[in-house]
Amino acid sequence: MLPDFLNSGTGPFLESSLTKMQGIKPKRGYPTMAVSKFLHFYNPSLFPIYDSEAIWEGVFMGRFRNDFREFCRTADIPYEAVIQQGTATFLRAYMDWASSLLSFAHGSFMQVFVEWLEGQPGVGLRQRTFDAATLYATAFEFTAIGATAAP
Repeated sequence: MLPDFLNSGTGPFLESSLTKMQGIKPKRGYPTMAVSKFLHFYNPSLFPIYDSEAIWEGVFMGRFRNDFREFCRTADIPYEAVIQQGTATFLRAYMDWASSLLSFAHGSFMQVFVEWLEGQPGVGLRQRTFDAATLYATAFEFTAIGATAAP
């Protein structure tokens, strides 16, 4: 699960696997958005979706630029290399950052997320066969995107 990812020791292995997924959508650089979307639907408790407009522009270059830079500094991640968004290294750093934030989230963070999600039109969580309280990556990305719109 995403809250445990940063301290799991699996980051280098995952980054290697992410690199091998470059062919999932042939393009000039690394298909960060395609890989993240594919993996998110494979495991929404671990893989957040990356989107150029919402995440790159709003989260990384907007509201949380300094927070992410500070995270990279304290985690000994080379910020300048990582912000080149067309790499598997960037996608891993995005997951590392999300993991670090979720690992310090308030104990009721997921409960609040599930209650909010239940109130969204057409969701129907009671008819679903999964536990929405395990959708850590979804909760992270919705929270990060929502925070970019806050005053």
